Amino acid sequence: MSPSPSEQPEPIPVLLLTGFLGSGKTTLLSDALRTVLGPDTGVVINEFGTVAVDHDLVQVGRGELMQTTTGCLCCHAGSDVEESLGRIVEAMGPDGERRLRLMVVETTGLADPAPVVNQLRAFPPPATGRGFQLAGVITTVDAATALVSLDGHLEAAKQIAFADQVVLTKTDLLDAAGRSALDGLTAAIRDLNPTVHIHDRQAAGFDIGAVFTPRGYDVAARGEDVRDWLALEQVLGTADRHGPADAATGARHARHGGGVTSFVLTSEATLSRDGFYRFLRTLQLSAGPKLLRMKGLVVFTDEPDRPYSVHQVQHMLSMPKPLEAWPSEDRRSRLVFIVEGIDPAPLAELFKAAAEERGSFLDSLIADSLGKWFKSGKAKT
Repeated sequence: MSPSPSEQPEPIPVLLLTGFLGSGKTTLLSDALRTVLGPDTGVVINEFGTVAVDHDLVQVGRGELMQTTTGCLCCHAGSDVEESLGRIVEAMGPDGERRLRLMVVETTGLADPAPVVNQLRAFPPPATGRGFQLAGVITTVDAATALVSLDGHLEAAKQIAFADQVVLTKTDLLDAAGRSALDGLTAAIRDLNPTVHIHDRQAAGFDIGAVFTPRGYDVAARGEDVRDWLALEQVLGTADRHGPADAATGARHARHGGGVTSFVLTSEATLSRDGFYRFLRTLQLSAGPKLLRMKGLVVFTDEPDRPYSVHQVQHMLSMPKPLEAWPSEDRRSRLVFIVEGIDPAPLAELFKAAAEERGSFLDSLIADSLGKWFKSGKAKT
């Protein structure tokens, strides 16, 4: 017999963590898990593409509390979110529901939040058990690249519009011109979402615990555009929003924006450090805003037992950072790319030559690859 309404246990609160590519979602989540979120927190990480990297970078050893999905949550059937959350509950054993205080769902940076919010708001009360309830939307905003992202990608604007908490990231990396433009970015955020709480991740008084505290999520407070987007998604249903993967390269073309593609480059062998740094520098100088995101793990020939994490967002390059240990059994170097209007084939050639540090051949490939990238107007900056 189903419990009466008065006996129905409180649902498990779910925080949605979103933000455009490279805006610092995984870093913020890692900090929260390390400082304010305990072992009673479940995490679902959604990644765009076929190889999961963020799962390895969040935190080693969370085991049953971590689930990773590939593909985009906003582009698949509504059951995907609920199934991922349910798997965490099942993995915790018979008393898993009782022990869980919070769930956090981190979306891919290209996710449209509307269908995901609809899914989280539409879960019916279960006949037994606690069920799930949306308890807030956190959006990270890269202070250095957000205005470019907002100009070119509707998803970036919608992620801000749906948020009840916005966290500005990388303000410490801004030069004088960037700091002068910060007021303009704040105004743009307010135009999209007048009632949102805006936090500076680098501010002395930043309270990460408050950001990750469950609360009621009020759609009405988010504005008319948000209500219209949610209504539209209900009409559209759960149709697949991505095209098929390319048979030759594995690249997947998204309908989030024209020409957006994800692909993975891997190497079983260790990499030449000098050659790989030249590869990164070439990307930084040539791909520009068309390189929406690159992230991964690499291992160098001169340090074969230590993995390095690598990140690049548009023209913003972070040099490889050493990790204490491999986060999983997969010890290949692997880079996940999300690009717009860049052919992955010459990029794969360039990566292979750089990894092997083949001298003049690398130089010729750099020149040839740049020509291929820019052919027919691709990758213009």
